[in-house]
Amino acid sequence: MGDITGAGTEMVVEPSGWLYGARRVPSPHADERPPGAEVSLIVIHGVSLPPGEFGGPWIEAFFSGRLDSRGHPYFADMASLRVAPHL
Repeated sequence: MGDITGAGTEMVVEPSGWLYGARRVPSPHADERPPGAEVSLIVIHGVSLPPGEFGGPWIEAFFSGRLDSRGHPYFADMASLRVAPHL
């Protein structure tokens, strides 16, 4: 396993390239990491769906290609977007 150090913390990366302990959510929209590409930076950001609402099932559904566009009026414009969870 490799180590990534930054901001006073140490993160461990598994030989497979996954961050140790990270929850994995498969997505039909994800691509493979290019050969030889190494993790050099992790950016953490928050996302809410619909805007301003946190903690519901919508983020995981959106990133995994299962967002019901009828679940909220805001989702209608997002139905054709292909976004994958990423780390």
